[in-house]
Amino acid sequence: MTLFYAGFLMAELDIRRSAAKASYKSDSSNTSKCFWSIIYIIIFMAGVFLCGQPERNVENTYLWSTIIPLVPNYIIDRWRYWTSWGALLIVYSTSNDELLQCLFTNRVSQYLGKISFSLYLVHGFIIHTMGYSLLEISWSLIGEEKKETCFIFMATCVIVTTVWWADVFMRLVDIPSVKFAKWLEGKCAAKKPMEIKEEPAWRDASTLV
Repeated sequence: MTLFYAGFLMAELDIRRSAAKASYKSDSSNTSKCFWSIIYIIIFMAGVFLCGQPERNVENTYLWSTIIPLVPNYIIDRWRYWTSWGALLIVYSTSNDELLQCLFTNRVSQYLGKISFSLYLVHGFIIHTMGYSLLEISWSLIGEEKKETCFIFMATCVIVTTVWWADVFMRLVDIPSVKFAKWLEGKCAAKKPMEIKEEPAWRDASTLV
């Protein structure tokens, strides 16, 4: 719920920031821009660190052994507290710095964002079927003593297959579903009745006689 309201706040700040940029020309120097860019990069790295919270042995992990006890006692889901802050820091820093935005505005990131929903749907099935099977096969062919090589081989095959299936799913299921939903909405929604405009009295021919 906190992230939900924080998203509202950040969206509002982004709208106000965009409106402010459009209303006046920035006179800030290159030194000032460089300074704030460094600040936002530091914030971004802090967010990445917080989002990378270990799943196991957090209390015995470097730095995390100091951070975890700082979680307030009234927080029920303690393991999502710092990752939530990390997500907010990442969104805030990238929305303010053009250099960081390049990480998400390039063609590769835009494409991954386009198929992100399809990736979410198909990745689990592919990992639990093809991924685990390939790992066992690679162990038998290459040898379990080379686990890193086996894992890289399996991960490469799974990533390529997952992206391909996500693209196919997006084209055959996702996009047609959205189009069908819009078509169905148009058929079910009540159409606004046409308003009949009354001609003004001065245009009525009978009044001119």
